[in-house]
Amino acid sequence: MLKNEWQNDLQLISDKLINKYPDAIILGDFNATLRHGSLSTIKTHKDVLNALPFWKRGTWHTQMPWFIRSSIDHILVPRDYKIKSVAVMDLGESDHTCIQVNLI
Repeated sequence: MLKNEWQNDLQLISDKLINKYPDAIILGDFNATLRHGSLSTIKTHKDVLNALPFWKRGTWHTQMPWFIRSSIDHILVPRDYKIKSVAVMDLGESDHTCIQVNLI
Protein backbone atom coordinates (compact mmCIF):
# COMPACT_ATOMS: atom_id res chain seq x y z
CA MET A 1 0.00 0.00 0.00
CA LEU A 2 2.81 2.43 0.82
CA LYS A 3 4.38 1.75 -2.57
CA ASN A 4 1.08 2.66 -4.26
CA GLU A 5 0.94 5.94 -2.34
CA TRP A 6 4.54 6.71 -3.36
CA GLN A 7 3.76 5.96 -7.01
CA ASN A 8 0.63 8.13 -6.81
CA ASP A 9 2.74 10.98 -5.39
CA LEU A 10 5.20 10.67 -8.29
CA GLN A 11 2.28 10.64 -10.73
CA LEU A 12 0.89 13.78 -9.07
CA ILE A 13 4.20 15.58 -9.54
CA SER A 14 4.66 14.61 -13.18
CA ASP A 15 1.07 14.81 -14.40
CA LYS A 16 -0.74 17.35 -12.32
CA LEU A 17 1.71 19.86 -10.84
CA ILE A 18 4.05 20.21 -13.78
CA ASN A 19 1.30 20.21 -16.41
CA LYS A 20 -0.93 22.61 -14.49
CA TYR A 21 1.90 24.92 -13.41
CA PRO A 22 4.55 24.78 -16.17
CA ASP A 23 6.43 27.79 -14.75
CA ALA A 24 6.55 26.44 -11.19
CA ILE A 25 9.67 25.38 -9.34
CA ILE A 26 8.99 21.97 -7.80
CA LEU A 27 11.27 20.83 -4.98
CA GLY A 28 11.48 18.29 -2.25
CA ASP A 29 12.36 14.80 -1.11
CA PHE A 30 10.81 12.66 -3.85
CA ASN A 31 12.41 9.43 -2.57
CA ALA A 32 13.03 8.63 -6.23
CA THR A 33 15.48 9.35 -8.99
CA LEU A 34 14.10 10.97 -12.13
CA ARG A 35 14.28 7.55 -13.79
CA HIS A 36 11.46 6.23 -11.57
CA GLY A 37 8.02 5.75 -13.05
CA SER A 38 6.22 8.84 -14.22
CA LEU A 39 9.12 11.12 -13.27
CA SER A 40 10.96 9.80 -16.32
CA THR A 41 8.31 11.39 -18.56
CA ILE A 42 8.90 14.98 -17.41
CA LYS A 43 9.97 17.05 -20.43
CA THR A 44 9.17 20.63 -19.38
CA HIS A 45 11.48 20.81 -16.36
CA LYS A 46 15.09 19.99 -15.55
CA ASP A 47 16.75 18.95 -12.32
CA VAL A 48 19.28 21.52 -11.12
CA LEU A 49 21.49 18.63 -9.95
CA ASN A 50 22.26 17.88 -13.60
CA ALA A 51 24.45 20.99 -13.61
CA LEU A 52 26.87 19.08 -11.35
CA PRO A 53 29.20 16.22 -12.26
CA PHE A 54 27.44 12.87 -11.80
CA TRP A 55 29.46 11.86 -8.72
CA LYS A 56 28.49 15.09 -6.88
CA ARG A 57 24.69 14.81 -7.33
CA GLY A 58 23.89 12.35 -4.54
CA THR A 59 21.55 13.62 -1.84
CA TRP A 60 21.00 10.51 0.26
CA HIS A 61 22.33 8.82 2.47
CA THR A 62 24.85 11.13 4.12
CA GLN A 63 26.56 8.18 5.82
CA MET A 64 27.70 6.99 2.38
CA PRO A 65 30.61 8.42 0.36
CA TRP A 66 29.56 11.18 -2.08
CA PHE A 67 30.15 9.14 -5.21
CA ILE A 68 27.65 6.36 -4.31
CA ARG A 69 24.81 8.43 -2.86
CA SER A 70 21.43 8.42 -4.61
CA SER A 71 19.83 11.54 -6.07
CA ILE A 72 16.36 11.31 -4.55
CA ASP A 73 15.87 14.96 -3.58
CA HIS A 74 15.26 17.41 -6.40
CA ILE A 75 14.75 21.00 -7.44
CA LEU A 76 12.95 20.95 -10.77
CA VAL A 77 12.94 24.20 -12.73
CA PRO A 78 11.45 25.00 -16.14
CA ARG A 79 13.91 24.10 -18.93
CA ASP A 80 14.42 27.73 -19.96
CA TYR A 81 15.67 28.78 -16.51
CA LYS A 82 19.38 29.55 -16.33
CA ILE A 83 21.37 28.06 -13.47
CA LYS A 84 24.20 30.18 -12.09
CA SER A 85 25.41 27.69 -9.48
CA VAL A 86 24.41 24.54 -7.62
CA ALA A 87 25.84 23.09 -4.43
CA VAL A 88 25.02 19.92 -2.51
CA MET A 89 25.92 20.32 1.16
CA ASP A 90 25.99 17.93 4.08
CA LEU A 91 24.62 19.91 7.03
CA GLY A 92 25.10 17.11 9.54
CA GLU A 93 21.57 17.02 10.97
CA SER A 94 19.89 14.78 8.41
CA ASP A 95 20.44 11.67 6.35
CA HIS A 96 19.76 13.89 3.31
CA THR A 97 21.92 16.68 1.98
CA CYS A 98 20.82 20.23 1.26
CA ILE A 99 20.64 21.49 -2.33
CA GLN A 100 21.39 25.16 -2.93
CA VAL A 101 20.80 26.72 -6.32
CA ASN A 102 21.26 30.24 -7.65
CA LEU A 103 19.17 31.02 -10.72
CA ILE A 104 19.76 33.85 -13.16
